[in-house]
Amino acid sequence: MIKTFQTIVREGSFHRAAEVLRYSQPTITMQIKRLENELGVTLFERGKTMKLTKAGQFVYHRAGALLKEYTDFNRSVEEFRQGEAGVLHIGASEPSATQRLPQILAAFLEQKPNVQIQIAVGTNQQLMQMVLDDQVDFALCHQPEPHLFALCRRSDANVELEFHPFGFERFVLLLPGDHPLAEEPELSLEKLAKERFLLTPAACPFQIKLDSILSRKLGMTLQNHIEVASITALKYYVQAGLGLAFVPEVEASVLPSGTMARRMDFLEAGPELGILAQRNTFVKDSICEAMFEVFRRHLEQR
Repeated sequence: MIKTFQTIVREGSFHRAAEVLRYSQPTITMQIKRLENELGVTLFERGKTMKLTKAGQFVYHRAGALLKEYTDFNRSVEEFRQGEAGVLHIGASEPSATQRLPQILAAFLEQKPNVQIQIAVGTNQQLMQMVLDDQVDFALCHQPEPHLFALCRRSDANVELEFHPFGFERFVLLLPGDHPLAEEPELSLEKLAKERFLLTPAACPFQIKLDSILSRKLGMTLQNHIEVASITALKYYVQAGLGLAFVPEVEASVLPSGTMARRMDFLEAGPELGILAQRNTFVKDSICEAMFEVFRRHLEQR
């Protein structure tokens, strides 16, 4: 109706507007009456010549902006319907939030530039709760330990989580470049047992896996250690000479000056990396499904 009103004013008559819009003149007249009823004002002075009332002049000056907003709104709805627009809420744990997610999002936004993205960073347990509470659509994290499910609140007993694995992390040993062990041709866990280590908290998937490996291979845990809550911060504590650290290989892609990383062939694979989501959610949302495919391509190629 706004478009009809704007066309009448621009063309100078109801008759000409009907021709331009390919409507019958009674249809044009009916639309204007409906618009006047909805707005509660009279738009045209009735007479031999077409003349806008004060209210009509006010509405006409606003009509262009209203039509543009309506057109933009319709286009946005259509883009959303086709999976080209919308808001995607993503959770991520470290080190993926820092070392992997930026490149993955860049590739996704090349395909779907109109999608808005919000990112939450947390621990595995925090991300599990976010997924359960619909605060994030899915999370890039590690395979949750079974005991974590019992720690999560579940307001809806029907909501189930599923984990889509993409592969395992690899551990490397991070140490200062001037450390006596830096030049050792071969390193063993026995040689490392007396060193001070920088560890993440016991609930961290990396620490759970590392404790399991050390327990089986050495029959012990690392007693001399400093606990650091952020796995991305460990390398800077190594740089300060506070100890050695087992970190995921991706975290060692860029190292602080004065540090070095060494692969430890006797170490088993680390925790499994993948996507955590509510069961069957990717098949219901085209944007999530498209993002999942980008994650799959990037993570399976690493």
